[in-house]
Amino acid sequence: DVLRTLEAGGYTLTIIDTQGQDSHATRGAMAAADLSLVPVRPSEADIRASQPTAAALSEMGKRFAFVINQAQPSPRARLTGAVSLRLSTSHQVAPVAIAARMDHPYAYALGQGVTEYDPTGKAAGEIAGLWMWCRKQIGETSNASQKKRRA
Repeated sequence: DVLRTLEAGGYTLTIIDTQGQDSHATRGAMAAADLSLVPVRPSEADIRASQPTAAALSEMGKRFAFVINQAQPSPRARLTGAVSLRLSTSHQVAPVAIAARMDHPYAYALGQGVTEYDPTGKAAGEIAGLWMWCRKQIGETSNASQKKRRA
């Protein structure tokens, strides 16, 4: 098992990005996770499409949170707030929404993440905010000076 090998090698954090479909691999990742993030666009179709994943995680007794993704960057975009409120009535929603910013496709085209592409940009700030929230959720308090390995 890859996760056991990583743990035996001293790795303390593993991030697994799965496909957006129900599969053996996705279920295995969900079962192994300390925290799962379920991305959902601020739309009725995405809310409905995310429900089987939320149900599966709930049935497994796993911690998870929805992440509003590809939100309108305008602070006046009420749809994002409405979707967040609707989801939060039954499940946890990460307090940081990821906006549909041009830094995402530009960074992707260069094989980078937004924090590499423009470390001081708004997109990088949103990702950093989400990461800080995730660290608090899983109790990850290590920093670059500690000698822990990551996969």
